Amino acid sequence: MSRSDVDIVVIGGGAGGLTAAGVAAAFGARTAIVERGRTGGDCTWTGCIPSKTLLSVAKETARARGLAERGVAVGDLQIDFSAVMAHVRRTRERVYREADAPEVLARHGIEVIEGTARFQDEHTLAVRHQDSERTLTFRSAILATGATPVLPPVPGLDEADCFTHETLFDLTEQPRDLLVLGAGPVGVEMAQAFQILGTRVTIVSQGPRILPRDDEACSSILHRRLMADGVDFRLGETLHHLRREDGRIQAEIGPPDRVNRTLAVDALLIAIGRQPNLIDLELEKTGVALGREGLTVDAHCRTSRPHLFAVGDVTSPFQFTHVAEAMGRTAALNAVLRMPLFRWPHSAIPWVTYTDPECAHVGASREDLLSSRTTFDVIDFPYSRIDRAIAEGQDKGKILVFRRGDTVLGASVAGPRAGEIIGTFALAMRNRIPLARISGTLYPYPTMLLGARRAADQAVIRRHRPWMSRLLRWMYRYRGEIPATVGSGEIL
Repeated sequence: MSRSDVDIVVIGGGAGGLTAAGVAAAFGARTAIVERGRTGGDCTWTGCIPSKTLLSVAKETARARGLAERGVAVGDLQIDFSAVMAHVRRTRERVYREADAPEVLARHGIEVIEGTARFQDEHTLAVRHQDSERTLTFRSAILATGATPVLPPVPGLDEADCFTHETLFDLTEQPRDLLVLGAGPVGVEMAQAFQILGTRVTIVSQGPRILPRDDEACSSILHRRLMADGVDFRLGETLHHLRREDGRIQAEIGPPDRVNRTLAVDALLIAIGRQPNLIDLELEKTGVALGREGLTVDAHCRTSRPHLFAVGDVTSPFQFTHVAEAMGRTAALNAVLRMPLFRWPHSAIPWVTYTDPECAHVGASREDLLSSRTTFDVIDFPYSRIDRAIAEGQDKGKILVFRRGDTVLGASVAGPRAGEIIGTFALAMRNRIPLARISGTLYPYPTMLLGARRAADQAVIRRHRPWMSRLLRWMYRYRGEIPATVGSGEIL
């Protein structure tokens, strides 16, 4: 082909796109990002950064209220909701300015082109910005256009003027009542944050439980905590109709076949999922094959056209920033080297819901193992055996390790800093580290992370059998009694 304007063009400036562009530019490829909004994407503007900032304020508020039980009186807390949301917006602006802004990217050799991209052919983009249009030719393209919130086909939705995670953080006035549709990570995180900060929250979900992708034993711990916080649940119900009346949203809910109550709320958050964002790209001009739910890629992040790659939420069922970054790195390396040498690590993907307590998971779930008829054992280690958790008054939780022998098949954690603890098991799965190696590793005491080692200890302890103790007692004429716990499976 003739000389291109750029070597690699990345469409979308979110987590996956920024990572891909950074890797490509570092290897000397002339690289451009096409972004229709502001670089930083969902994570910086509408996802990870603002949501975790808001959750942090809520968690500190809850802990301050609980200090009275530990001998510290703080009086009545005064919450200025508008100031809290201003803090959230300042935080995401700081992240943008320090890491994602075009001038920062330019220092790394990345050109940012503002506008909406559409393909003219498999090596040409038309980028439109306001009244002008630029043609851009490229050798390889990496699609990182993300996903957009799914809106349910509920009558009256337009009239209700609902929020999604893309608009929620623009709030300046606190709603008295908030209805959250969906009991996945976004729904439960925002429900807890708003409830703690003084909004009355109701969660409506068609499913029978919250966090359906997490282990039920762990999600039930969070469910009980949310109820203790005051969140009202309407599980197994659906939203039938919406209307606005006297300045409030009237939400008709009930089982799938009928309406049995009407809730009057100030705001509605839709959090039922996200769908790949492929609108206006005109991908048919590239010959790329589309799957039913978005772009289909192989382990090298290639589409059906080997010079066109896709990463992150536009293709992966695991819509997480760390997945988008891993895929972006893989796609960029393969694009730069122009051969499929690298695979993205999709075998042990951890995820975390950043509520209090956190819920985290990696690998196979209990349901996966049962349905596949895999032989496995479960180590169920309680937070009440972690000294740091006891010292901080946060000993409600558990670490579940699904194992076959010394091999970690999956793990679920519910409790404080579960997101840090799950990393040990993700590392073990990715690198085939046996539980005995984890057990033999020195972890600092006292830490929450020590719980991962203590859980691994149980696998080693359970290998000990009473006959071993009896043999040693006979050989060396020991005189003690063998504890009944030896070989019992009791947590030690």
